[in-house]
Amino acid sequence: MKKQIIALVVLLIALGVWAYFWAQSKEEANVAPVGEQVADDNLPLGPQIIYQTTRVKDRGSDDAADDDVEETIIYRADMTGKSTVMATIDSARRAASPRAEIIGQDIFVHNYTDGHDVWLNLEGVTDVSGNRSNDNIANTDNRLANKDSSVWVDYSLEYENRAAAVTMRIGWLGMDEALNEHVTLEPPEPFEIDPAELGITLGYAVPFVISDDGKTVYIREICECDAISLRGLWRFDIATQTLTKITYIVEQDVEEYKINSATKQLIGVSYAHDGPETDFGGGAPSGPSAIHLVDLQTGDGKEIFSSDTFVFGSAFLSPDGMIYAHDYRDDIVRVRAVGAQRQNSDDVISGNVLDWVDDTLIVDRDGEIILYDLTTDMVTSVARTIGGRYADPDYMNVQYIGTIDWRYKL
Repeated sequence: MKKQIIALVVLLIALGVWAYFWAQSKEEANVAPVGEQVADDNLPLGPQIIYQTTRVKDRGSDDAADDDVEETIIYRADMTGKSTVMATIDSARRAASPRAEIIGQDIFVHNYTDGHDVWLNLEGVTDVSGNRSNDNIANTDNRLANKDSSVWVDYSLEYENRAAAVTMRIGWLGMDEALNEHVTLEPPEPFEIDPAELGITLGYAVPFVISDDGKTVYIREICECDAISLRGLWRFDIATQTLTKITYIVEQDVEEYKINSATKQLIGVSYAHDGPETDFGGGAPSGPSAIHLVDLQTGDGKEIFSSDTFVFGSAFLSPDGMIYAHDYRDDIVRVRAVGAQRQNSDDVISGNVLDWVDDTLIVDRDGEIILYDLTTDMVTSVARTIGGRYADPDYMNVQYIGTIDWRYKL
């Protein structure tokens, strides 16, 4: 009998220990403010979502927020929503906050520390010297690259009165057969973009997208005014060093457009304005409204959907250019095939489309980064903004940066 009592006591103690640790594990699993943190030495081979969070680490001693210390964390997340920390940065609120942007296969972080900018790749390695695949880019603020970083561009501006000439420098990688590795090729002479030759009197024209195949740079007009009717867009052929204007978007008053760098297409919206419209803007957007699709290789465009009363918000084209998403400025995402008629099943999720990877929409839903799988209707949360205001003790702001797809890594 005594042995049975001892055995029972031991069993009860063991059950108590198991229950304690089970409860602890459940508690820990439920308090993570962002996606699950994974410690995996194997680097990702597919698309990676890049985002950053900012929270107040130290409120300081002054009533004002100037001496607050903010903590910025840059994450990468895979398409299951699992997140991994890439970099953690402490900065004074009075200084410029760290700001990440994607350039090809790398991330460039402005104001990383003490005003210095750094490169950050998916391994989480920072490089203050800028020794990355596009390390010969001189301008740290005005640069871009195509999806696999095989072609890159930087540019600088030189003002004269209220217009600016833009000097654009292009570089690319080539394969050294002897070394069997990619090397930086000798770039051509810089290309000068003269605003007068493009009919620009207020502002300038700058590169902003490179096609995935690295053959085309798209250049847009930047007007240093409040004008909404000046939206010049040009296609620059790298091989021939020629500029071609895409006239359709100006003729059809296409606004809020996005370029699909894979298919070389543009999708955008047009709408009327309440009140008189001038060269410096008009009233609030109103119907009729239309969605336009433009072939940037030929310059031809067409209206693919329209409404007499509703006003379309931003439109987004699928990676293969066959499907598109839009909203009616009501934070409801609608998805349909190009050329298809409106159906109730078009309404798929609330929020605004941030990006489109394969069959998955990346959506901002009330400050939360959501993955919506169009084939399974599965919704996955990646990260969300916490707290309504900066003064809240649990405040954490989430900012989407973009995606890097390692399937295209050279």
